[in-house]
Amino acid sequence: MRNIFLKISKDKPGYNLFKKLKFLKNKTIQPKRYLNIFWNQHQPYYKDEAEDCFVQPWVRLHACKDYYDMAEILEKYPNVHVTINLSASLLRQLDEYLEKLYDFADISSAKRGDLKYYPYGKVDSYLDLTLKPVEEWTKEDKEFALKNFFNADYKAQIQIFPGYKYLYDKKNKGLSFTLEDFRDLKVWFNLSWMDYSFQSGDVLLKGIDLNGSPLKPQEWVKDTDDLVKKGIQAGYSNARFTEIEAKNLILDQYKIMKYVVPIHRYLMRRKSPDGYPQIEVVTTPFYHPILPLINDLNTAKEADPDISLPEEKFSAPEDAFAQVVKGGEYYKQKFGSFPQGMWPGEGAVAENIIPAFQKNQIRWIASGDETAFHSGHVGDNGLIYRIDNDHEFIDHDGSNGQTNNSDAMSIVFRSIHDKIGFDYGVYQDKIDGKAAAEDFLDDVKNYKHFNNVPQDEDILITNLADGENTWINYLHDGKEFLEALYGKLNENKEIITATPSIFIDNHPIDKQWELEPLAAGTWVNGSFKKWLGKDSKNEAWRRLKIARDALINARIPQSDPYLSCPLPSLDRKGYFIWKACMFLLKKPDLTQLIPLS
Repeated sequence: MRNIFLKISKDKPGYNLFKKLKFLKNKTIQPKRYLNIFWNQHQPYYKDEAEDCFVQPWVRLHACKDYYDMAEILEKYPNVHVTINLSASLLRQLDEYLEKLYDFADISSAKRGDLKYYPYGKVDSYLDLTLKPVEEWTKEDKEFALKNFFNADYKAQIQIFPGYKYLYDKKNKGLSFTLEDFRDLKVWFNLSWMDYSFQSGDVLLKGIDLNGSPLKPQEWVKDTDDLVKKGIQAGYSNARFTEIEAKNLILDQYKIMKYVVPIHRYLMRRKSPDGYPQIEVVTTPFYHPILPLINDLNTAKEADPDISLPEEKFSAPEDAFAQVVKGGEYYKQKFGSFPQGMWPGEGAVAENIIPAFQKNQIRWIASGDETAFHSGHVGDNGLIYRIDNDHEFIDHDGSNGQTNNSDAMSIVFRSIHDKIGFDYGVYQDKIDGKAAAEDFLDDVKNYKHFNNVPQDEDILITNLADGENTWINYLHDGKEFLEALYGKLNENKEIITATPSIFIDNHPIDKQWELEPLAAGTWVNGSFKKWLGKDSKNEAWRRLKIARDALINARIPQSDPYLSCPLPSLDRKGYFIWKACMFLLKKPDLTQLIPLS
């Protein structure tokens, strides 16, 4: 229905800012209850451009543990619609892994399995050591393995495998490792990052190319479960894995990475019984930047008035716009068209970035509930809202006084507490599987409109959740929970699963309620303080400005189609792993051009 709320308070934006006009007509039909399950799959850009390698293995390992199976499991539940974000930086890194490993690992390569064609030093250190025979390991290699090859959750990934726990205990007792121990360790580490479906049986991989044809020849993941069985049979002792088995495990990992995008393509083109595509895949602005801050750092004060900012102003709206364009373009390379929706990095939104999305034909974006309730003319978070950049509530900018929504788009907000991410999982000593699925659906069924929103208004309940790190808390990487949840939703007539685009098709933008203004904020407590305010963070922004200005003043050509200036001074583990610069300096030595002090 057309929004006819009136703003009644300017000094308390976002809370009880409207009242219903008396002439609002009651609906004669029962409201529908929609559920938008939104999985956020993303990784920082881990590539060191100067060294042409990845500094962390998480793109590869999460592909094998989460990205493929989170999509594939839906094939059994055709009535269930799901929204999945695959960030553009993640998609690019997957492509680079596949390109680097093609000769060594692809089924169509005549060199497949020949270690002479493995690009040592150009992939990631974890993978290098997995394929390097332990007899050739240096002292530094062994120290790296002891430090990093237990980088897995103890409850969910280590103690469940007696042989892995044996090595874990041995390290904690300060005992020396034999070469056999190190060989077992590198295999157990990689096995622990394989999804339960691969650990427990042979899997035929599924997916299509851009033309809609199944990938050929068919490929199976067959070695992983055999290695798990061998390790478990050995018990609390050495599994005696071999170098050949380590290599075959990596060849399995390559296959899975290869099928991450194709399985999503397949489900995007697969029609559910209601006629809509089963899943909607969206992406992010290219390097997952905090877009409102790239657009104008002063935007942070809209959400956090007391926040400390760098002395020098940072404002690059053209960069913000370009990040949206390039994210969409990379998505189009993978899926054949521009995305209909986008997840702004960390759910970071503000009025000033709406045009960057809307002018690129993005129909909708999403954010956290805290941002919703700081916005003007808000109802509750069980609605989809219309947003624009005209700073007027209820447009009258069309001809003859008619409403014109040509500059508008939609936004959805997290509607319920993320129990999937925080409240379930056997490894958190909490409910799991069927019990957790039933509890979640009870919350969905019990959600009611509030804050003066009429109870006969259709409800859109959006559950925004991390689709990768979450499953470390669950038995079998969440398999029992997801099968119970999707199984119940597949047969449920009261809860309609829908992606935002499906919901918009049934609730056009001129019938949506308007937020005016859209508050600036993120899904992290509605604040920007995670990325700004402290001296160290402000210093990073200062350096970013220096770098960007220097590149522009040096007239560096815009030769990199993906944007970004990978600065070694920016903390990869912290808040600036998502790149913000407009241009990429092709030369690795930035220090000659950019004074960082």
